[in-house]
Amino acid sequence: MLDASNSPIGDLSIALVSDREIARLHLRHMGIPGPTDVITFESPAEVVISLDTAARQAKSRRVGLKDEVAFLLLHGLLHLAGFDDTSQKKWCAMKRAEVEWMAKLL
Repeated sequence: MLDASNSPIGDLSIALVSDREIARLHLRHMGIPGPTDVITFESPAEVVISLDTAARQAKSRRVGLKDEVAFLLLHGLLHLAGFDDTSQKKWCAMKRAEVEWMAKLL
C-alpha cells in the first residue's frame, strides 16, 4: 500500500499491545485518557494497535481478529499517508480510502 501510494514512509514498525499500554500512549501523546484501537506515530513511522480493543471490536462486528487487526493497520497507514478523521468531511474521505484499499488488498 505504501509503495502503491508513493508514500515517503521508509521503515515502519508495527506494535501489538494491550489496552493498558495503548491507554498510556494515548494519554501521554494525545492527552486523552483510556484505550483506543490504533495510534500512529510519524517519526519514526509506527502503528500501535491494541489487541484487547481489536478483539472486542472484532466480536462486535462479527469478524475475525485477524481481519480487525488488518483493518486497523490499514487505518493507521492511511493516517501516516496524510489522511485525517477529525472532521466529518475528512472522516468521509478516510472511509472512502479505507473501502478502496480494502477492495485492492482482498
